[in-house]
Amino acid sequence: MPRPRKLRKDLPPRLYFEDGIYFFRPKSGKRITFGSDERVARAEYWKLVGRHTDKRALGPIMDAWLEEHAADIRPRTFDDYKACVANLKAAFGHMHPDDVETADLYDYERARHVRRARRELAVLGAVYRYAIKIRATRQNPCRDLERAPRRKKRTRCPEESEVDAFAAHCLEKYSDQMMGLYLRLKILVGLRLGDMLSLNSFMVKESSLDVPNSKTGKVQQFLFVDRNGESTGLKELIDEILAHRPSHRTAALFRKRNGETYSVQGFKANWQRRMRSYEAAGGLRFWEHDVRALAGTRVREAMGNDAAQKVLAHSDPKQTMNYTDRRMKVKVTPLKRRT
Repeated sequence: MPRPRKLRKDLPPRLYFEDGIYFFRPKSGKRITFGSDERVARAEYWKLVGRHTDKRALGPIMDAWLEEHAADIRPRTFDDYKACVANLKAAFGHMHPDDVETADLYDYERARHVRRARRELAVLGAVYRYAIKIRATRQNPCRDLERAPRRKKRTRCPEESEVDAFAAHCLEKYSDQMMGLYLRLKILVGLRLGDMLSLNSFMVKESSLDVPNSKTGKVQQFLFVDRNGESTGLKELIDEILAHRPSHRTAALFRKRNGETYSVQGFKANWQRRMRSYEAAGGLRFWEHDVRALAGTRVREAMGNDAAQKVLAHSDPKQTMNYTDRRMKVKVTPLKRRT
């Protein structure tokens, strides 16, 4: 029997991670290397050992469900699922699927932040559907949960002057010029945070910036010249970004001062530190995601909702309307009082 793990206890038996590489160490023979991608490593691992699920407890069923989805979802989604499963295992992993009641789920929800708990319970519902499929149980206690209240619609759409003021604060307080360049580019292209951080110099073509969309898989082509032959300002901005990058051998447009690329969580933490300082200096807080709404709103006001939908890469025009309605006002003429 192998020794108990001290690190990476989330990995299945005999799958290890050392020096940036995942590998499988069989009971006999040489180790089998899977590479640095955890999703690929987990998928290859289960191809080798097969899916042997212990039906007596929910914990192993959660692991098996996670492995089944590992190769089919984006890395960020996989990490989110993995974090949800870790919390769920701490509460229900030792229990038999038939022993969990809906009342237990309400207790779990009260013990945690409501919004986060609902996301985790949605994952638990998917785990139970998988458990039913493999005949580990016949019931799904998540079906009887009351529907969560809808989140309040986001109405904040910062003005360009506010974005410029925040960029100026980052430059003055933190000597951070790249934040201002990041915001200027986001206003032009309206990409999601993950796609913004994935931008690299190989995407810069002769006449456009070609960005593979992480959700749709399609390539968005942002042109440097409009139909009238005039510059859109995108090429000049990209040249400025390339000129101000730290001098390290990496193709990413936005990276830390030491040359390392940002993770989504790392960039969010960096954003929050600067935004708290900006708010303390008298600025009005806005989210990084609100800048995407600003980008879509600018396009809609100039060229209509169809053009805004293309920029924001939405499959449903109603979703685009939700983003770009934040500035829209309903004009009302008061009825004059009779004298």
